[in-house]
This record gives sequence, structure tokens and C-alpha cells, in this order.
Amino acid sequence: MTTETMAETTEEASETITGYLPWPEDLQMISEFLDRKDALIEEHSQFVETHPELGAILADFLQSLLIHKPDDVYGFAYDFFAPYSPILPPEPSHLSSKSST
Repeated sequence: MTTETMAETTEEASETITGYLPWPEDLQMISEFLDRKDALIEEHSQFVETHPELGAILADFLQSLLIHKPDDVYGFAYDFFAPYSPILPPEPSHLSSKSST
């Protein structure tokens, strides 16, 4: 095996390992991506239209977020949306944004 052949093999293996796909150059992959993107946008739009309570819940969350101004937004969101979960957490969030004072 020559040095050039080894280098080519290493480059091919490197591309396989990193998972790089040259999809911007592949028209079929671009077409599939755009079709899937359009389908997801349509599905999400239908979900929002069929669940009007979603807007009210998000408005309540944003209002609460602006009033309380928590340091840990992720923990605050976890605590806020936990009651809406079909599987309630067994204990309060360890990320609680409530102050300990």
C-alpha cells in the first residue's frame, strides 16, 4: 500500500467516523430535507390550531417569567410546566428557582 493510498483511506475513514455528509451538494438530499421541513411546519401549525390552550399556557408562563425574573430559567420552566406533565415528578425539582431565604 503506497503512502498516497493510505492517505486516501485515512481521509475516507475520517469522513465516515465524523459522520460528515455532503448534503448541501446533493440535490436529492436537499429535496428530501425541504419536503420534511414543510411537512413538520404543517404538522406543528395544525397542532397549535387544534390546541388553543397552548397560547394561554405560554402567555401565563411568559407573564410569570417576567414577574419573578428567576436566576435559573430552566428550573423555573421545569417547575412551571411539571403540573401539565402526564407523569408528575415524584419530588420537587432539584433545579428549583425559589430562593432559600
